[in-house]
Amino acid sequence: MPRDTRYKILDTLVRAWPLYVVWGAILVIFAPALFTDKTFCLLDYSRHYYPLRAYAAACLESGLLPLWNPLIYCGYPQLGEMQVNIFYPLSLLLLLGDFVTSMEFFIVLHYLVASGSAYFL
Repeated sequence: MPRDTRYKILDTLVRAWPLYVVWGAILVIFAPALFTDKTFCLLDYSRHYYPLRAYAAACLESGLLPLWNPLIYCGYPQLGEMQVNIFYPLSLLLLLGDFVTSMEFFIVLHYLVASGSAYFL
């Protein structure tokens, strides 16, 4: 790597200090959910999104593709539901470890990526 390129990358990283402040604020705000037993599952999230994603993660962990969810009314097309995000690449994070902790990191990761993308825009 040429010397000028290294200095340009280093200069970009040093100038990104506002981004680091925002990332620190995000981590401080979500620290109770990430590092303690508290959670931020409230209202619609706890009653709609969480159960759908938990069922999808359980199916995927058992090796099944969640085509149909028999637990909602007389059945529900789980694979076609956009809120479940089965084909979203970052949804694979939900399969790592405990589902509740993985879901919290999944949400915080989106805040970090959104702030980083907005900064470099």
